[in-house]
Amino acid sequence: VKQEEANVEQPWTQTAQAVPAVLPPFLSPAPKPRSVGWPPLFEPRHLLCGSRSAVALTQHGFGAFLPTDTEEAVEAQPFALDGLGHHNLLAGAAWATAGLQLVTRTGKLLHCPGSSPVLPGMWPCHLQHGAPLPLPEGAQLLAAAIGEPVASSPGRTAALLLRDQPGIVGLFAEDSDGAGWSPAGEVHLPTPGELVHLSLAGNELIVTSGDGSVRGQHLKDGTSRMHAAGPVTDGGHRKFHAACVRPTENNKGNSVLRLALKQVVQSDG
Repeated sequence: VKQEEANVEQPWTQTAQAVPAVLPPFLSPAPKPRSVGWPPLFEPRHLLCGSRSAVALTQHGFGAFLPTDTEEAVEAQPFALDGLGHHNLLAGAAWATAGLQLVTRTGKLLHCPGSSPVLPGMWPCHLQHGAPLPLPEGAQLLAAAIGEPVASSPGRTAALLLRDQPGIVGLFAEDSDGAGWSPAGEVHLPTPGELVHLSLAGNELIVTSGDGSVRGQHLKDGTSRMHAAGPVTDGGHRKFHAACVRPTENNKGNSVLRLALKQVVQSDG
């Protein structure tokens, strides 16, 4: 009984995990947990990678910065997304050149300019101008990803997974003038219902499952590769929630950073 009460009061701690390879198709090293001190009661569901740091976000718009260029224990710096509150929960996000790109469960697009919060602990966000994402009336997103324009595309790419169609990710390309979105294909998930997170890394759709496995689906040539979750060296049960690919200048030697929650029992002392 004491153990259950302790779990209710503070049931989770979070661990970000990095795997030193870009979605290898076969065997891979076991994930190496990193020690991160998170804000109290912080339960992130989204992970966004930069070259030397990452941003974790909750569905309600609270976030934390963490450096990823060190193997030492780090303290995540908390902040809040100002302006998200009345726009529903987050379905997806991206850390773009001009700032954070947010997608809500109802398909609204928001922009948070800058590379970090403008004010201490506060990152202002606002609705984006232009055409909304092409969601059916009343539809809710289970997950979403938004990507910056790549060399062969005039606009952004959006990957949308509807709550009532959990096995098909719809792809949409933004028009060059930002006036609309056009269908650009779809990706069928091999195990519908197990997906927990979507992100885009260039022309690759990154699909994360609750067991920690990461699948990369190339949107141009149709190839895919799977990164299975290996055993965690420090033991314990984790539930994975997100993954992102750390960018590099030549797109070689990237690593996959994964976000998981680990249940711990707090001692009476």
